[in-house]
Amino acid sequence: MILLETSNRILFDEVFNFNGEKRIYNIFADFDGVKFHTHTSEDKQQLFVSIQFKGAADLLKNGGQTYLKAVYGPLLQAKPEPGYDITLIIDVNAPNKEELAHKVSQLKRNLMAAPFLMVFDAIESKKATPEIISIDYRSDESFYIKTQGDNVTVIFDIIFKDSDDIVLSKIFLQAFVDVRKTLNNVPSVSFSQKDPPLELKGVRGVRAGVNHGFVSINLFPGHIKKAQETADLIQTFRDYLHYHIKCAKGYMHTSMRNRVDGLLQVLNRAKPEPVNTVKRTFKGKFFKQS
Repeated sequence: MILLETSNRILFDEVFNFNGEKRIYNIFADFDGVKFHTHTSEDKQQLFVSIQFKGAADLLKNGGQTYLKAVYGPLLQAKPEPGYDITLIIDVNAPNKEELAHKVSQLKRNLMAAPFLMVFDAIESKKATPEIISIDYRSDESFYIKTQGDNVTVIFDIIFKDSDDIVLSKIFLQAFVDVRKTLNNVPSVSFSQKDPPLELKGVRGVRAGVNHGFVSINLFPGHIKKAQETADLIQTFRDYLHYHIKCAKGYMHTSMRNRVDGLLQVLNRAKPEPVNTVKRTFKGKFFKQS
């Protein structure tokens, strides 16, 4: 299994290689329907970096605005470009270009991490936290953050368009359940299909249906103390799950094709070789009999 990167490599290269010598205009995508737009100013002395994200509004009002301001400072623009949710402006003479490029490449990560970090910090500081935070970050999927004392429950509403994916996800998530038998201080994970878990009872806008699966991850104080690392891992969980489901299906398809090829070779070897017999007639002529 691999862990997905939280930074965008294209965005890193765009910022790191920005030197004011050439015009830049690029549009590219990231996980969860995110769209980035980078372009230079007319004099090519500034680089504009904008992000479009369905969940931006919910994320910004749940700690995102405060956290992005703390991370990016004056780079963060009060008014984003038309059609986008957040805009940063980088000057060509900005110092520490590699560090800056890494920071900008994590724009989506920092936006997604904000509500988790807000809740973790509130728990550590013994401050009041919202009863539940709802983030609609995809067109048909959401995730929820619910505090329960010193613990945090994160619930992902994941839609499975293929019924086989539901079966594979149950098998995959069972590994998270089994690992608790051998390792300590790991999150508890549960999965329910169609019906949302009890933690979402009474929450407005919760979707339900045959194709919907709900993954609940309970985080304990040990995870909350490692706030940044936990935020990195938890926000990529949905993509992590789908990635490994697709890898598992690809592996099974490859294995089946290899098995069929092996069986065809066995069948080909089992065919009897044609026997050509040369016979002689009464008059002394020769002919072949197949």
